[in-house]
Order: sequence, then structure tokens, then C-alpha cells
Amino acid sequence: MSKVYALAVPASSANLGPGYDVLGLALAMDLTVRAEPAPSWSVNLDGHGTDELPADESHLTVVSYKGSCRKHGWDPTPLSLHIQNAIPTCGGLGGSSAAVVAGLALAQLVHTGRVDRERIFQEGSAIEGHPDNVAPAVFGGLQSCGKTEDGYFSRTEPLADCLALLVVTPDERADTETMRLAMPDPVPQEVLDHTRVLLAEVMDGLASGNLKNLRKCSEDRRHQPYRFQKQPVPKKIFEIMRNLDGIHGAFLSGSGSAVAGWILRNQHPDESLHQALIDANIHAPVRRVPIDHRGLHLI
Repeated sequence: MSKVYALAVPASSANLGPGYDVLGLALAMDLTVRAEPAPSWSVNLDGHGTDELPADESHLTVVSYKGSCRKHGWDPTPLSLHIQNAIPTCGGLGGSSAAVVAGLALAQLVHTGRVDRERIFQEGSAIEGHPDNVAPAVFGGLQSCGKTEDGYFSRTEPLADCLALLVVTPDERADTETMRLAMPDPVPQEVLDHTRVLLAEVMDGLASGNLKNLRKCSEDRRHQPYRFQKQPVPKKIFEIMRNLDGIHGAFLSGSGSAVAGWILRNQHPDESLHQALIDANIHAPVRRVPIDHRGLHLI
């Protein structure tokens, strides 16, 4: 019987308001991959994106697997893959990073028998061009991250146990590169100064559960206003969430189109949000999502 390799990688939300290209959070919605050696490649998809993601060797998991093999001089082993995707594909929830991390981890498993998280983090961040989704996908939890001359770095930050998220996923797409081009260059110094103060307050809110500071994530001026100009539906969702009782700070997840809001684990504003969206003629799923603290893991 051939060996079966199985792993899971969580979704992620980047920026969290003022943490532009700095913060990433792992969410308990997994991309699960099961693989076994086969005479030729095959890819079977279940879950989100089955009608839009490629079910062949152009799938990002296969592409990153083969790329890692080339990098390390391994002869790629054809695999039969079953990919179960619980990550909505609307954008902003780290689906591409999860697929890349899964492929890199699979290459290590097949060719070395183990998983080196730090190496996967470095390779995945280089592929994605930034670490804020890759870091939580690999390490789990709340990550602060960046890049130096020596490579990428990430640090696990404290996160209050009382927190969870409501995530709204409208049926539209936000292209990351287009959203980056929407922002001013250079960024006004007053905006950068405001962002530094705001980020410190939000970090305190995340660590302590201080709701006043946590709500500051809705006050970002570094990227959200510019991206919302090109995303009218997510902007409406954001305004509804930031003004709804029981949601303690709303933010654009990554570059969108997903929008998230902090909630307390013992509170349940889910139905109120769902009804508020219907009243605004917005029909989008509302998901209550716990924080993932495992990151990439074998199953």
C-alpha cells in the first residue's frame, strides 16, 4: 500500500485595520490536502472554488510543490491529490497562501519525511511577495511580520482568549494588485504617524481584550479608505458592522472583498448582522470563525 500524506493549512486575514503588511491572523477554516504517489498527476477538488479553481497541475498547490522540488533538486513524484477547501474564494482570506504553503509542505513531506516550518515560511513569503498571510498559515495565531536583508521574520503576538470573528464573504472578487495600486504613493506622513499610534492601540486591544482599543481597527487610514472606493459592497458591509451592537471593530480582510468584525466568544450578534445585511439588500454569508492556533499541521 502506498503512503498517504495528509495536512491542513488554515485561512488567514491580513492587516486587521492599521497593521498593513504587518499583521496576519489564522482563522479556523482549513485547506486540507491528502496525497499519495500515483503513475500520473490527478487533482480532485471539494468545497469552495470547485467550479473556478483548476483541477489539474496548474492548481497552486501543485505549482508550489513542483517549484520547491526544483529549488531543492528533488525529482517531483506524481501524486493523486484530494483537496478539501473550507476557505471562501471571494478574496481576503488567504486562500492562495494556504495553497502555496500546502504545496511546499507536501514537497518536504514526500522528499524528506518531515516539515520545516521556518523554511516553508521563507519560501512561501518569497512566492507571495509578502509574509502577512503566509506567517499565520504556517504558525497559526496572531503574527506580526516583515522583511529584512536576511529574509522574512514573524513573531507570535498575544491574543485575548475571549475574542472571535464574524466574517462576511460577498460574492465578488478583489484583485490584490489592483487594490495595491489604489493607494497613494508616497503615503502622506500624517497618515503614517496616525497609523503607528492606531496600531499600538489595536495591539493592546488584541492582547488585553480592551474593546475600546480593539474598535480602533475600524479607523485605519493607511489602506482601507482607498480600497473601499473600489469595493462599494464591502464598504457597505463594513459600515453596517462597525455600527452594530456586539461587533467591536470591523475591518477589510486583506485587500477584500471579505469583511470581518471582532466579537466576544460569549456574545452572538450573528443574526442581527444577517438581518441588517438583508435590510440593506446585501445577500452574503455570515460566518462565525474561531481563531486557529495550530497553523500548518499534519493530519
